[in-house]
Amino acid sequence: MKEKVNIYEETIIINSEASSLAPRIILFILTTISFLIPIVATIIAILILELKPAILITYIIFGLSGRFFLKLYLWNKHGKEILSLKRDKINYHADYKMFIGNKREINSDKVKIEYLKSTDEKEIFGTLKLLNDNAIIETVIKLPLTDLERIKDKIIKYYA
Repeated sequence: MKEKVNIYEETIIINSEASSLAPRIILFILTTISFLIPIVATIIAILILELKPAILITYIIFGLSGRFFLKLYLWNKHGKEILSLKRDKINYHADYKMFIGNKREINSDKVKIEYLKSTDEKEIFGTLKLLNDNAIIETVIKLPLTDLERIKDKIIKYYA
């Protein structure tokens, strides 16, 4: 099992846990269907010899929904959040393995680090929130408070 948080010299990687098998199977099926429907519709339209412009609407609708379901599937299987510490800023993005999403950055001067706590049965979890006067970065993956403290210490030490 991979660690939930990996801290390197200038990078902090927060790994999500893979979801259970049933939701991933459902997302995989929805993704496959969304990508196959336009192909099947094109084949049927060619066989009937009535290829109409409306087929483009099918490509757009099912292409976008297929991309959405693929991103959900990849996030549930391989998702991670990456914080890159630069000299004067902190960059953040979500990594879906095949896609990069939600790129954001915040100036490192006067950055405040907060936790958004939530209770999950026996343990207290939280997400990380970086903010200054201009921008806010919030992570999505819930972490134990010990991991959040490690991340906070690394950021404070890096910019000290």
